[in-house]
Amino acid sequence: MAIFIRKLANRRNVEDIVSANTLEDIQADSISAEFRTKDNKLSIWEIPDENIDLGVLAIALSSTKIDTMDFLILKKDMLERAGLIVEKSKPSPNPLIQANNMRHDISYLRMRDFARLATVYKEAGLDETHVFRYYKNDLTKKIKQAIYNGWINIDNGSKIIKEILNTFKYSS
Repeated sequence: MAIFIRKLANRRNVEDIVSANTLEDIQADSISAEFRTKDNKLSIWEIPDENIDLGVLAIALSSTKIDTMDFLILKKDMLERAGLIVEKSKPSPNPLIQANNMRHDISYLRMRDFARLATVYKEAGLDETHVFRYYKNDLTKKIKQAIYNGWINIDNGSKIIKEILNTFKYSS
């Protein structure tokens, strides 16, 4: 079964969604912050062989900065049961070589799908192992190890990420 990972805008949003008695009790700010769409899609990343670190690296290296990040694990069957459509994204450059085929989208989102997404987030968030944090220091170590292992193509990063990666490359 496929497992996906999504970077959270703010861990408190998931806590609000999980603690709400009903969908109507979820704060609007939690929904609008957490479900920011582009082209009616939300990005998620497939985790190959349940390698969470690889998914975290792919997301971190597609970000605009390396900082403490919160994540949520979503299982494919959760998304399917909610009637959400998951499609492979168009390939986009990522410094992590293995990331080329990992990015997917929850596609064709409409207003009704936000309730469905909230239900999926609630189900995932009830399992404490599905919501987790990587601190900046831990991400830095993992990125340095990926550089050492030859998993990084610095040229595929944004200008900011290239600068960060070059700093890591030459530091101990």
